[in-house]
Parts: sequence; C-alpha cells; structure tokens
Amino acid sequence: MQLDTTAFADNGVIPGEYAFAVIDPSTHVRLSGNKNPDFKWSGAPAGTQSFALVCHDPDVPSRGDDVNKEGRTVPASLPRVDFFHWALIDIPPSTSSIERGSHSDGVTARGKPGPDAPREGRHGINDYTAWFTGDKDMGGDYYGYDGPCPPWNDELPHRYVFTLFALDVPHLAVPDKFTIYPEHLPSWVARTDKPTPYDRVRDALARDGRVAFLDLRPALVAAKARERVYFQTDSHWNFNGAIVGYEELMRAVRQKISDRMPDVAPAKRPPYTPGVDYYSGDLLQMLGMPSRVREDDVAPLAKVLGDTTRCARRIDKDEFPGFEIYVCDKPGLPRAVMLRDSMAISLIPLVSENFSRIVYISSRTLDREIIEREKPDIVIEELVERSLHAPGALPMK
Repeated sequence: MQLDTTAFADNGVIPGEYAFAVIDPSTHVRLSGNKNPDFKWSGAPAGTQSFALVCHDPDVPSRGDDVNKEGRTVPASLPRVDFFHWALIDIPPSTSSIERGSHSDGVTARGKPGPDAPREGRHGINDYTAWFTGDKDMGGDYYGYDGPCPPWNDELPHRYVFTLFALDVPHLAVPDKFTIYPEHLPSWVARTDKPTPYDRVRDALARDGRVAFLDLRPALVAAKARERVYFQTDSHWNFNGAIVGYEELMRAVRQKISDRMPDVAPAKRPPYTPGVDYYSGDLLQMLGMPSRVREDDVAPLAKVLGDTTRCARRIDKDEFPGFEIYVCDKPGLPRAVMLRDSMAISLIPLVSENFSRIVYISSRTLDREIIEREKPDIVIEELVERSLHAPGALPMK
C-alpha cells in the first residue's frame, strides 16, 4: 500500500501545528496546535475488511531520570522504547483518506473522549495516558491523536512512524458447553427466546461486515448427534469438538487466502482405547471432587501431541510468557497470528499444520506491534462464548 500526506515530507520535520507541544525559548515548551495530519492511501489488498492507522515514536527514553531536567541532558546512548501517539482502528474499507484536523485540533486537558472516533472507526488510548498519570491538571484517558512532544533536553532527534494496516481478521467464537448441550442444564435454569449475547455479537459483526465471524453452533449441534464433542467433567470441548471448529475455521481461512493455501491439512482422529483413555476436567476441580472421578476420553489429545509425524513443531522455549510459536517446513505455506484462550489448546496441533509460522498469543488484546513484526497473511481471533465481551474492554494496543 501507499500512504501519503501533504503535512510533511517522508523523513522530514513535522511542523509545529501537528505537535502536542513545541520548543519555547522562555519556558522550554508550550502547547501547540495538535492537529492530526491528513492522509490518503491506495493499493489496499483484496479482501481488506478494515484499516488501522498507528503513529508511534520509537525513540522515547527508557528512563526518565534526566527528562526535562534543568542542567541535564538525555544522552543519545540511552536505550529507547516506543511511545504510541495514535491508534485509529475499524476504519471502513471504503475509506481512503483522513482530513487534517478531523480527529484532533488542539490539546484537550485530561484527554479527548473515546473510543468512538469523530468521523470513522474507533480510537485506542495513547501513551499520554500513562505519561500524565498522577497529574491533577492533565491526568486522564487520552484517546485518539496527540502529537509529538519530545523531551526538550534530549540529544537524540525523535522519529515518528505512521503505519497503515489493512486487516482481514476472522473471529472464531467457540460456544460454551451449555449452548450445545442445553438439555443437561438444571431444571431451575430459566431459558429465554430472546437473542443471546452470542446472537447479538454475531448480528452486529454481520451488519458491520469488516470481520468474518464464524458461528460454530450449527456445526457443533449437528456433530453432537454423532459423537461427544465436549467433555462431561470439563467446561471445554474435547478433540472431536475441536476438529469441528478446525474444519469450519480453515474453510473460512481458505476463502480469504486461497492463493496461499490450496489445501488444508486433514484432521487425524486419535484412537480411543476403552479402559485406558480417561480424563478428569476443570469442573471436577472447581467442585473440589477427587481426581479419581473421571470420564472416558473418547478423543485423547495426548495421543495427537505425541504424534511425531506432524510437520509443525514448537520453536520457542517458554521464554515469552503467553506466546507459543510453531513452524512447518512445507514450502509455500502462509503465516498467521492467532489470539486465543484455553479453548484453542486442542486447536493448536491442527491449525499449526497449515502455516509456515504461526504465533499463538494468550491475550484478548490485539497488539499492532506484533502484527507489524510478524507480517501475517491472516490474523485469527478465537474466543470462548463467555468472553465475547473482552475485546470491547481490552481495545487494540
């Protein structure tokens, strides 16, 4: 894609009207125009469902001991960290420009309101929120664009990187067990004919049209007539249920990146040995029942994990908590990032066979830095039904 602005040249100086503050000879700094720059873009890839625009400063001092202190300077040799000035997400795919000053026009003490953006999309919280923590005059939640304000005594000139992402994010919502097996709920549980939270999220995303939402309920209800798809002693699906979800997911992925994924790795069902394969799940633990209470594990995941013929292998050594990285050496496979919860434990050995590299992140927050670094062909978000509210509470970083 090509991203352009009339506000400044690439690698040029950003004019003061786009800055949060500028240098003042008498007071060191003073507040400035704080307008967001104008942008236009072209060349979005086919299948784009939304855009995200991000601005960050990679040159912020990692320690504040000398920042803005009289008689001291911030040495250029000091290690630097990122500071995010703007995160505008959910920009409609039909949009190809942003007007100057349309999202910010002046400094707002305690931050501009959010997350809804003035024109299009939604704003994330920028890093002025943390910077002004504890400041009685300026402290608050800073949504949207707030421009440059580097330390006035820093030896290192700061860079400001504006990045536009074209997003195609399938959303995989795994139903809770009670949704698939309502007949096993206690008689005192009141049932309603009104739309469930799952229904409302599905319908809202369908109206929006920018995120592919996979409703697994019909496929799982059909599958439960043939086989057990959730554990009896656990809140999670078993490997049979995971296979159903995997096949639905990969069908949707192929529709998005068919040029990179001509085939999907078949799901191999592990053999069940009566009297040998047992399982004791989290529901028993929550109830404080002994581990000797168990059920037949009709689709033992342990046998899948022990299969040495699988292509995918994990290459990290748990050095990054919450991350798992798998690679498969088959030529021509795409790359992926998948946000996941514990429902994906049994999906991982299936999904990993289809990607040259896939990073699994145990998080409900989409981190743009990871996407920029990994450059995936597709991003997948898996959430269990009871956590569908989480992205709203934890917006993109």
